[in-house]
Amino acid sequence: MIMTILLAIMMMIGLFLLLWAGVGFIQNKKFFTTCPKEVFDVIKSKERRFFGQYVLGWALAIIAVLLMASSIFIGALK
Repeated sequence: MIMTILLAIMMMIGLFLLLWAGVGFIQNKKFFTTCPKEVFDVIKSKERRFFGQYVLGWALAIIAVLLMASSIFIGALK
């Protein structure tokens, strides 16, 4: 029971990190192609907030994917 709750929390943290990396740091319009046209038009153009923003975003995305994959792997082993 505790293991299931911990793995579910790991998945939620991974999903949150992935969304945060994509929307907050990477900011590539390719990620928003499924949104309505009105929302797509409102999205501001890309501006760099600080040096290393994209590196931090991709690092967070990789960590998030590894976190979610590891929770699936640990759940399959138990």
